[in-house]
Amino acid sequence: MLTVQRINRLAQDHVLECVDASLRVVIAHTSPSHFEGVGEFYPHGAQPQRVASGPMNADLLAQWLETLPEKCRSLTWAEHPLDPKTRAFIGRTKTAPSV
Repeated sequence: MLTVQRINRLAQDHVLECVDASLRVVIAHTSPSHFEGVGEFYPHGAQPQRVASGPMNADLLAQWLETLPEKCRSLTWAEHPLDPKTRAFIGRTKTAPSV
């Protein structure tokens, strides 16, 4: 489970990411005190569903994460540098209409 403390420790140029065959969720550090979560869920036989939190502090983002499917909370979150592919995913997810 992702904690407020782990979110707060996220470096400016890094992301936390949770991925498996049915979902991808990324948390990015967007300003000194704010973070943003975006995700794509791939329900069997349906169009991807996209979600975006908007800028939030770590406490609110942790609450937002609680609204996502249980699977997100039980999977491992990996921290890594923000790379071009992840940056493109974030942009694409934020601008794509939700289904």
